[in-house]
Amino acid sequence: MVVRKSQHMNSQKKDLTYYEQLLPQSVQVEVHQEEDGSFWARVLDFKGCYTQGKDFRDLLEMVSDAIYTVLDVPEEFRAFLPRYIPEEIREALEKHESEKQFTAFIADQIHGKRELVFTR
Repeated sequence: MVVRKSQHMNSQKKDLTYYEQLLPQSVQVEVHQEEDGSFWARVLDFKGCYTQGKDFRDLLEMVSDAIYTVLDVPEEFRAFLPRYIPEEIREALEKHESEKQFTAFIADQIHGKRELVFTR
């Protein structure tokens, strides 16, 4: 019984790797905003692949979901696969995270000190 469970776990890992390799590195997406503020998109890399979201954040999630659906990725693997995010947004998020880390680092270093030595 333990052997079967182990074999099943290896089978799942193999399947996850298969789906990771199946996903394209990037996709071209045409995005439209409606008058009510909602969004819809067409994934140009896959014929007939459309999705929509109530706002842009929702659309980001739905684009990945649409790609997983077109590629027949089982539901149980989707949480473990990468999400598609526009490069400009990814860069902004990384910059924002770096700024938060820098601010936290400075706050940790100062500890309420009033005098600092600045060098060039």
